[in-house]
Amino acid sequence: MASSRIPVIAAAVKERLQVAAIDFGTTYSGYALSFRSDFLDDPLKIMTNQWKTGAGRPASLKTSSCILFRPDQSFDSFGFEAEDKYAELAMDENHFDWYYFKRFKMLLYENMDLNRGTMLKDDKRKEMPAMTVFTEGIRYLKCQLIQLCEERSLGF
Repeated sequence: MASSRIPVIAAAVKERLQVAAIDFGTTYSGYALSFRSDFLDDPLKIMTNQWKTGAGRPASLKTSSCILFRPDQSFDSFGFEAEDKYAELAMDENHFDWYYFKRFKMLLYENMDLNRGTMLKDDKRKEMPAMTVFTEGIRYLKCQLIQLCEERSLGF
């Protein structure tokens, strides 16, 4: 029975018009996408985002793997935007109730018993569920990818 599904799946993959990937890295994160027609002409033709950086840094193909949550644990910002906002909050000493995670992927290596209830500690040792931190990071990158497609009128 499983072998009869393989041709159907292979045919569906051949019909894909676009492929997208998210690179959720330890230090930097980003995404890329490619269209089948572009791939057939030039496999190296890939679209990525040009991240706007603060503090006089040049544009980058990836953004920092940092995430900032408000005191009520709702998502605020990701990447260079999170770094800049947190720095502003800290300069005014208004950062104490906020949650700031930098290189949070590495925090998982400290815990040998990972489960859905795993907690991560931010830069001030305040805890939030790892599931929330990673979910919001991936959601942000996905939304940015969709926005790139909309801005470039790609019709997807």
